[in-house]
Amino acid sequence: MTQNDNFEKLVEELEEKRNKDCNIFKILRVDNYEIRHSNFLTWLFDKNASHNIGTEFLKKFLDKAKIELPLEFFNKNIEIESEVKIEIIKNHKKRVGRIDILLTGEDFVCVIENKYGSFEHDNQCQDYKRFIEDKYKSKKHKYFVFLDLSKPSGFDSTEGRYSGYNFVSYNDILDILKKYWKRKIV
Repeated sequence: MTQNDNFEKLVEELEEKRNKDCNIFKILRVDNYEIRHSNFLTWLFDKNASHNIGTEFLKKFLDKAKIELPLEFFNKNIEIESEVKIEIIKNHKKRVGRIDILLTGEDFVCVIENKYGSFEHDNQCQDYKRFIEDKYKSKKHKYFVFLDLSKPSGFDSTEGRYSGYNFVSYNDILDILKKYWKRKIV
C-alpha cells in the first residue's frame, strides 16, 4: 500500500465517522434534553413550518406508528402542542403530568410520549391514556405512541404499562429524514 493509498483510506474512514457521529443535538449539547427533541418534532409535524414538506413527515411518522388516518384528516387543521401540562387524579391525590406532544384534529387525538433514553415512570403512559380518553370522549380516534431510542424490554402494546401504545424509534425518524435529505427538501 502506498502512502497515497493510506491517506485516501484515512480520509474515507474519517468521512464515514463524521457522517455517523454528526448529530445536531450533540453539537448543540442538548442531545439528552427530550424537550428539545419534542420541539423539533412539533416543527416537523407542522404543515405550515419553514421545512416546506407539508404533512409528509407527519404521515410517514404515523405510518411508522401503524396509525392509518384517511387523507382528508391531513387536509384539515391539526393542532400540534408540546409540553402539555395536565392534572392527574389518582387515589384522591392530584399531580401534574406533562404530555410531550399532543396532536388534535377534528375527529382524532394522538399522544406521543417521547423518552429519548429515559424511562417510563409512575405509570405515566396509562395515566395519559386515561386523561385523553376522559377529556376527548367525543373524538372518534385516539392514538398513543411511545417514542424512544430503542424499544423498552417487555414492551407490549396489548397489556401492562404500554397497553394501547404503538412504538416508534428514533431510527425510524432518521429513516424518514434521510429520504428528505436525499431529495434536498429539509
